[in-house]
Amino acid sequence: MSSPTKAAAIGDDHPNARVPTATVAEIRRAYDAGGVSFAELARRHGVSETAVSNYVRNRYRKRAPGPVRPRTATGCMRGEEHPRSKLSNAAVAEIRRAYDAGGVSFDDLCRRFGMKRRAIGDIIAGDTHKDAPGPVRPRKRRAKLSPETVAEIRRAYDAGEGSFSDLGWAAGVTESSACNAVRGRTHKGAPGKVHPALPTMRGEHHPRASLTNAAAAEIRHTFAAGGVTHSELARRYRVPRKTVARVIAFEIYRDAGGPPAAAGPGRGRRFPRADPAAFDTPWKRRWKRVIDRSELTRGGRDVLTELAKAGPGGLPGPMLRSVSGRPAWRKILNGLVEGDAFWRSKVRFPTATRGGTYALADAIY
Repeated sequence: MSSPTKAAAIGDDHPNARVPTATVAEIRRAYDAGGVSFAELARRHGVSETAVSNYVRNRYRKRAPGPVRPRTATGCMRGEEHPRSKLSNAAVAEIRRAYDAGGVSFDDLCRRFGMKRRAIGDIIAGDTHKDAPGPVRPRKRRAKLSPETVAEIRRAYDAGEGSFSDLGWAAGVTESSACNAVRGRTHKGAPGKVHPALPTMRGEHHPRASLTNAAAAEIRHTFAAGGVTHSELARRYRVPRKTVARVIAFEIYRDAGGPPAAAGPGRGRRFPRADPAAFDTPWKRRWKRVIDRSELTRGGRDVLTELAKAGPGGLPGPMLRSVSGRPAWRKILNGLVEGDAFWRSKVRFPTATRGGTYALADAIY
């Protein structure tokens, strides 16, 4: 004899229900009253934005009280009805009328309504808020610039009548196309005054330069002389340590004087690389032959080579990282030890928690 079927648990009686029916009703009433978004209701009640949308759209908790807002017949909500809309239909109409009347640019409308330029352009073109009133100016798709249009763009820019965005919009082209026409990069044979771009400002002439060329050269000379670290130079010249490293490596202030950085990886580091000819003892030469004959990754070869150059005394962790040029040196050593019994018996780790050195074993075999 079969047992009677249990009634389906619904609402607060469902074992997975996390939001009480009263809270669902409150969410629906708050959204129906207007002036609140899904995200704000989600933060207020400690649920996800998707859950709030499902409650309001009546996808879940269908027997809970409160007014619901099903999706429109087209399957989406548009204009001011959209939960993430930042503008009302009245504001959209004001934007369109202001731009159609002239005397106002995209930048002015962006500042007035707190919107991005792309959003303002979509509103004026009618790509968004299609149901809102106001004159619409559809975009001209794939327009080609004629010599006369190029001349008009250059004349308007020279007279200060608008930005590249405004001029491109009026001509039906992109902002980049208008900029290229004004700069003379395209349509070089068209009439009109050309405004070439300013040359790139480097070194001490850059508006955000924190050092003079003389100071950059002094940093390079001081570091080349030795006895000073990046941190000390950063404190002395009141710049970040990364700026000092880039100055020494000639990544910035390239026109300033000073000795060039050391060639190869590890230039400008606190601990310089050892000389490749540093295998001056039989022990080092034997370990070099073992490393060269072993099947190792490039990172493992770099780390083990530096340990062999250092000799039986080994290297501390920070110095090993610097001279090998491998920030993941510890991970590389752990991989060697875990994956190969030979290196497990030959790589020596420091016994202390802090300090100590990493080294290779005295006896190779």
